[in-house]
Amino acid sequence: MTKDYGMVSICVPAAGITRDSLAVKVDKETKKASIYPIENFKKVVDVNLIAPVYWGNGDDRQYCRRSRSSVV
Repeated sequence: MTKDYGMVSICVPAAGITRDSLAVKVDKETKKASIYPIENFKKVVDVNLIAPVYWGNGDDRQYCRRSRSSVV
């Protein structure tokens, strides 16, 4: 990316995904509870929390080399 667009000066990970649902749903007819699927939870965490960290790790050394920049 640096070759094509130059050095990234700021990253705001504002995009994300949602998988809105209740933690536990109870079927009114059968009275059985269904729990929020772990696969949905993992997907949301991977995209919204983990991906920006890995994206930033690729560029953090370049930020540190620049005299007036810092990594927060």
